Amino acid sequence: MTIGNDARNDSSDRARNSPDLSQAGSGQDPPIDSGQALCKQAEERAGAIETPNLETLSLEEARHLVHELRVHRIELEMQNEELRRAQEALEASRARYSDLYDLAPVGYVTLSEQGLILEANLTAATLLGVPRGALVKQRLTRFIVAEDQDIYYRHRRQLFETGESQVWELCLVSQEGAPFWTRFEASLGQDRESGAPLCRVTMSDITNFKRTEEALREAEKRYRNLFENAMEGIFQTTSDGGVLLANPALARMYGYSSPEEMISSVHSIADQLYVNPEDRRGFERLMVKRGEVKEFQARQRIKDGRILWTSINARAVYDEKGNISCYEGRVVDITERKEAEEVWKRYELLSKHALEMILFIGRDGRILEANEAALRTYGYEREEMLASGIHDLRAPHIRHLTEDLIARAFAEGFAIETEHVRKDGSVFPVEVSSRGVEAGGEPVLLSIIRDITWRKRAEEERNKLEAQLRQAQKMEAIGTLAGGIAHDFNNILGIIMGYAEITGLKLGKDSPEQKSIHEVVKAAHRAKDLVKQILTFSRSGDQERKPLQIVPVVKEALKLLRSTLPTTIEVRQEIDLPQDHGVILADPTQIHQMLMNLATNAAYAMREKGGVLRVRLSPVDFHPSDVDKFPELSPGKYLKLIVADTGHGMDQATLDRIFDPYFTTKGPTSGSGLGLAVVHGIVKSHKGSITATSEPGKGSSFHIYLPRLVSGDAHEEDSPAAIPTGSERILLVDDEAVLIEAIERMLEYLGYQVTATTSSAQALLMFREQPEQFDLVITDYTMPEMTGADLAHELVQIRGDIPIILCTGFSERINEEGARKQGISAFIMKPASLKGLAEAIRKVLGRGR
Repeated sequence: MTIGNDARNDSSDRARNSPDLSQAGSGQDPPIDSGQALCKQAEERAGAIETPNLETLSLEEARHLVHELRVHRIELEMQNEELRRAQEALEASRARYSDLYDLAPVGYVTLSEQGLILEANLTAATLLGVPRGALVKQRLTRFIVAEDQDIYYRHRRQLFETGESQVWELCLVSQEGAPFWTRFEASLGQDRESGAPLCRVTMSDITNFKRTEEALREAEKRYRNLFENAMEGIFQTTSDGGVLLANPALARMYGYSSPEEMISSVHSIADQLYVNPEDRRGFERLMVKRGEVKEFQARQRIKDGRILWTSINARAVYDEKGNISCYEGRVVDITERKEAEEVWKRYELLSKHALEMILFIGRDGRILEANEAALRTYGYEREEMLASGIHDLRAPHIRHLTEDLIARAFAEGFAIETEHVRKDGSVFPVEVSSRGVEAGGEPVLLSIIRDITWRKRAEEERNKLEAQLRQAQKMEAIGTLAGGIAHDFNNILGIIMGYAEITGLKLGKDSPEQKSIHEVVKAAHRAKDLVKQILTFSRSGDQERKPLQIVPVVKEALKLLRSTLPTTIEVRQEIDLPQDHGVILADPTQIHQMLMNLATNAAYAMREKGGVLRVRLSPVDFHPSDVDKFPELSPGKYLKLIVADTGHGMDQATLDRIFDPYFTTKGPTSGSGLGLAVVHGIVKSHKGSITATSEPGKGSSFHIYLPRLVSGDAHEEDSPAAIPTGSERILLVDDEAVLIEAIERMLEYLGYQVTATTSSAQALLMFREQPEQFDLVITDYTMPEMTGADLAHELVQIRGDIPIILCTGFSERINEEGARKQGISAFIMKPASLKGLAEAIRKVLGRGR
C-alpha cells in the first residue's frame, strides 16, 4: 500500500512541473486514479471478513483461516503491483507529452487577453533566447520589432473579438538582439480553472524561407538584368506563332521600340517575320522531332521591311501532357556574316553560276575573260569569245562609239542601255554596267551585262495597259456626263408620255387624232429606250435582260437599214446558226442599237465607191486554250457576230482610238462620235468582247462575241392587261413643276385624289399636320431641299405604316433593296408609263378596281 501512495505523490510532483495535460490523454494510458481504486477494493474485501474467536478455533479452522489470509495477501500484492505498473505508464505518458511539447520543432506560447506570456515551451524560449521560466508574465511585444507591432495587435484583437483563428508573419528580435522571421498561427482557448479566454500561439521560424525567398528575388533580379541587357535577342513564342516574351535586344533587332510593341504587333511569326514562311515550318518540324534547334539560320523581315539573317538556338517547352506549349531561345543577327559569306560565294561561283553576262575587257577592247552565261547568250565557244573584242559584240550601228565608252568606263564607270549582237547576227537589248578594276596588278574593265529583252516586252505591255486605262478613264468621264443628261431627259419624257397617254385614252379608237397620239407615245418609248442606251453607256442604268433569239433582231435591223442605203452597197446575210443556238441573255433594244451603229459606220465607209456590207452570225466554243486572245472572256459557248465592209479602211493610229468617246473620222455635220463607244459599252455590259481589224484600202471588220445560252428560248411578251385604278388619297412630290402637273393629271385620270407639291420641305410639313389625310406618298429621289430618301425617312418616323413610292431617273446611288431598307414600299424608274405607274400603286395599296 505504501508503494501505491508513493507513486501517487511522485506523479503529482511531476504534474505540477508540467504543462496542462487535461487534453493529452490518448485513450491508451491507464487512468490517473486506478491505484486508489485498487486500494479501496482491497479494504472493502478485508472488511467483509468476519473476525473469528481465536479461543474457540479448532486446528482445522485455524488452518483454513491462515489459508484465507495468505490468499488475501497474495491478492493485495498483485493489486499493488498492478497499481505500480499503471503509475509508471502514466508517468511515461506525461514524460512523452512533456518531451513533445518542450522539444517540438515549433514554439508554443499561451498568452492572456492582455498579451502576457502565461506559458511557453523550450523551443519558444530558445527562439527568443530567454529561459522558459523567465518568459512567464512577460509581454510578447518585447520581442516584436517596432514596425510589425501593429500587425500583432490587429490580429490579436481580431482573434479575441471574432474567435476566428489568425495567421500572420512577424519579425522578432531575440534576447541577444538577433532578428528572425516567424509565422504565427493563433487560436482561441480558455483557462480550465477561471474560464478566462486565452490565446494559444504556434511560432514557426521561417527565417530560412525568407532568406530563400529573398535569394530568389535577387536571382530573378539578376536574371531580369541579364535578360534586359543581353546583347542577344531572347524570346518565348507560342507554337502557333505568337510572341509571349521578348527582351529589348530582340525588339531592337526587329525594329520595334519596345518588347511590348513587338508582342502586341507580331501575331504570326511565319507570315510577319520570315521572308519564306516555309523556313518557319521547317523550324517547327525540327522542334517536334528533336525538341531543340541549334544554329537554325533563316532570312527574316524586320518592321520597316528590311531583311536580316538570323541564327536561332531554341528548345521546346512541354506541358504536363507532353505537348509543346511554347518555344524559347535566343536569336543572333548574322546579317554581316552572311553577307560576307555571300560575297565570298559570289566571288568563287560568279563565273560559273551568274545569270548575268560577265566580261573582263582590256584597255584595247580585247575580251580577257567571259563567264558561261556570256558564252551561252552570245553563242560563242570560249576560244572564240577570247579571240574577239567588245567591238564585235556591239550592234553594227553603234560600234563607232566603242572606244569612247571604254575610256569613260575606266575614268568614271557607267550604266547604260544599248544593243548587242549574237554570233548568229541577231540583235537584242542589253543593260551594261562597266567600271575599271584591278586584276593581277593590271587595270581591266569589269562589265556586267543583262539581257533585257523580257523587260522591254514588259514595258511595251505596260504601255498598252496604260493606254487601255486612259481609254477606260475617258469612258468613265463621258459616262458621267451622259448619266446627267439622261436624268434631265427622263423628266421631259415623263411629261410627253404622261400627257400623250392620257390624251390617247380620252380619245375614241376611231378618232382621227388617235393615230397621231399613238405615234407620239411610240416615239416617247423609243426615246425612253435611247435614254436606256445612254444610261448603259454611263453605267447608270439597270438593264432588263431576258433570253433573246438574236436572228430576228439581226434581220429586222438589216431590213430597216436596207431602205436607207444606196444601191451601190450590197448587204449580205450569212447566218449559219441552228434554231436552238441563237439564244442569248440580252436587252433587245441594246442589241438592235449595236447592230445599227456598226452597220451605219460600215455604210459610211463605202459611201463613195460602194461595196459589200457582210453580216455573219455563227456559234463558237471557247476552250481554256482559246481564250488567251480574249482575257476578258471565260471558256464556254458564244455567238460570233461579224460586221465587215469593203470600204476605205483605217490605219493603226485610227484603229487604236475608234472606241474613244467623241473620236470620229466623219465631218463636223456627219456624226457625234458616240456610235462605237456605245457599241463597246453594250458588248462589255453583256459580258462579251469586241475587236476590230482594218487596213487602209481593204475595209474593216468588227468581231463581237456574246455568251450563248445553252438551252431555253426567248419568251413571248405577256399580253397587255387592263390598267388598274383606285380612289385613294395621294401626296405627290417632285421639284419639276411641269412634270408634277403631268403626273397629277395621270393619277386623277386613274381615279385618285392628289395633293401635289414641288417642295419636299412643304410636303413634310403637310404630312406632319395631317398624317392620316394620305393613303400613299409618291416622291422623286433628286430634289434640292431634301432628297426623296431623306423625306421618306422623316415620313416613316411620323407614321410608320405610310406606303411610299420612290421615283428616280437612274439608280446609281439607290436601288430597290436600298429603298426598302429606308422604309420605302416600292421603287420605279422614270419616266414611268401610265400602266407602270398604275400597277406600282396598286401593288403597294392592294388590288384595284
